Amino acid sequence: MQIDSPHMMSRIKTYASKIYYFYKYNTPLGVLSLDEAIAFNFVAFCSMVLMLYWIVAVLPALSMRVIEATYYYLTGNRISVGVLALVYFSRKLFWHASSHSMPQHGTNITRMGRQQFAL
Repeated sequence: MQIDSPHMMSRIKTYASKIYYFYKYNTPLGVLSLDEAIAFNFVAFCSMVLMLYWIVAVLPALSMRVIEATYYYLTGNRISVGVLALVYFSRKLFWHASSHSMPQHGTNITRMGRQQFAL
């Protein structure tokens, strides 16, 4: 489904309005003065930014360390999850790139090369 389709845009607007109304009616914003509402929104925004930072930056590194420590505890061997991920993705990338340029099974490579460079 394309993101610019009318159905997708209406779903995004619906979710955004649901989040807005949830925030508006489930927080004490209705009874706060303007100064208190500004302070409350500032604290809520800062806590949301810190939570997103924790999820994006800290949690993956922490989970990788936990996986490495668990593997070391179970097997006695050290392993780096970052190196494993790099090997996995590089193999996947290079396999994808090389699979499009490899000749088919049973193809004569020298004949293929001569046909390619023949005038």
